[in-house]
Amino acid sequence: MAVAVILGLPAGLDLIGYPRLVRLNPNVPWKTRGNGALALQVGHGSGEPFKVGVDRGKALLAYPDEQGSVDPSESLLSMIEDLVLSLSRCDDDGTNPGIVLAPVQPPNDLYNTGVSDILDKDHVQSMLPPGSLTTGMGNRRGLIGASAAVSWRPEDRTYEFIAYRDRDRWGTPRREDIDSLMAMEEKFPSTFDNLDPVNGDIKIFPHTPCPILFGIRGNDPDDLPDAASMIQSEDWSTGMLFESNQGTDDHLRKSTIGEVRPFQCVRVEGVVNTAPVMMKGGHVIISLAGEDGEMDCAAYEPTKQFREHVQRLVPGDLVEVCGGVREEPLTLNMEKFRVRMLVQLAADMPNPRCPRCNRAMESVGRGKGYRCRRCRTKDPGPPPLPKNRGIDEIWYEVPPCARRHLSKPLRRDRDGSGHLYH
Repeated sequence: MAVAVILGLPAGLDLIGYPRLVRLNPNVPWKTRGNGALALQVGHGSGEPFKVGVDRGKALLAYPDEQGSVDPSESLLSMIEDLVLSLSRCDDDGTNPGIVLAPVQPPNDLYNTGVSDILDKDHVQSMLPPGSLTTGMGNRRGLIGASAAVSWRPEDRTYEFIAYRDRDRWGTPRREDIDSLMAMEEKFPSTFDNLDPVNGDIKIFPHTPCPILFGIRGNDPDDLPDAASMIQSEDWSTGMLFESNQGTDDHLRKSTIGEVRPFQCVRVEGVVNTAPVMMKGGHVIISLAGEDGEMDCAAYEPTKQFREHVQRLVPGDLVEVCGGVREEPLTLNMEKFRVRMLVQLAADMPNPRCPRCNRAMESVGRGKGYRCRRCRTKDPGPPPLPKNRGIDEIWYEVPPCARRHLSKPLRRDRDGSGHLYH
């Protein structure tokens, strides 16, 4: 839709900066699949224009700066509404788009709450700047996401290049060429979450019959158009480069266990309170205790091998857990966790041999040494060795096949230490 909006801008209006693809709280129960919204800044551009997309051979340009602002108009609102209606499935009860035109950027609190918690529609509209224009379809809940997206002020950002299918191909099977995808990933290491070879999941192609052919995410916007040109699939003529909050962990808010509420996205610290339990269906559950409460944390079956790391935790381990909160039963769905301190366990060792008769000795009791049943020789035995538990004091994350749009992959950690939060 962003492409359609840009091509339909009235004469004299320019795109300022990259178009934005903003993801919001993935735990909202009435969300769309990706809970995303598009945000554009338009006005009178200044500076050297740069390319942000292409449509049937025509370059789509944006400007780095604005030399004059533009007040929202009913005509622009009506034009965008017509575009949204033409591209939406309004016969679906879950389709409730919203459109917001704001003369200035709304307060950043709208974004901060919308990406990590629940926003009320009436509260959102009361926070919009004077002179804002809004419209919505259905229950108008889309106004919440649109308002939050417009208020985003990036502290961290990534980019995504999206190639769009020709309309006559919508709903037909896509051709996915794994060899070209792997070659692209090798040539452009600044991209991420392209595929999950361990679990056989190709990430850049949607699994739905939507108009998108593929989307490539990365840290460097200059790499993405060239990366897209390497993908062997059906022909495409329209593509757009978006600035995004995907892969930033913007949704995670530091909290104590006692403060956690349903539908929030949090990171909490606590001590493992119970041994991991494998539930029916392959879900792994641990209990985490903090100073002001305790709660269950779950690694569900779709997180695949991530569960193996969770299963290696033992009571007493100190961990930091990130994820979204399920309402009933109140559970933290784990996206990643960091081991802050491991309990030291003694390795299982065979009983020592008697130094006099070489017979296997027996234990007198825990920490009391050993004795030989034949010659009654006593021996303290060797000092205990620490057990190799197969887990270290680092971050562990779900595989790409289970990663949410907003979750920050460890490979994006700038210093490479594996410590995302200090």
